[in-house]
This record gives sequence, C-alpha cells and structure tokens, in this order.
Amino acid sequence: QHEIDHLDGVLAVDRAIGTGDIIYMTEYRKHKDLYDGQCDYSIVPTTGT
Repeated sequence: QHEIDHLDGVLAVDRAIGTGDIIYMTEYRKHKDLYDGQCDYSIVPTTGT
C-alpha cells in the first residue's frame, strides 16, 4: 500500500487519523528514546553527515 500511495500522490500525513498521530521532528528529537522504543526499527541517516 505504501508504494501505491506514492504513485497516487498520497502522503503519510494524509493517512494520519488525527493531529496527535503526527510527531514533528523537534518533538521526536526531544524524546527520541521514547519514540524509538515504540517500534521495532530505528531512524538512521541515509547520507553522510
């Protein structure tokens, strides 16, 4: 479904149920350990920084 959404121009924020489902990067960075603990993967850079 995710890739089909890309082809249809649908973004993740379009699928969010409510505003509480969207976490801004500043909030994520403040509470990174909390959010990372809620999923079985982690967000890592894909480019050299």
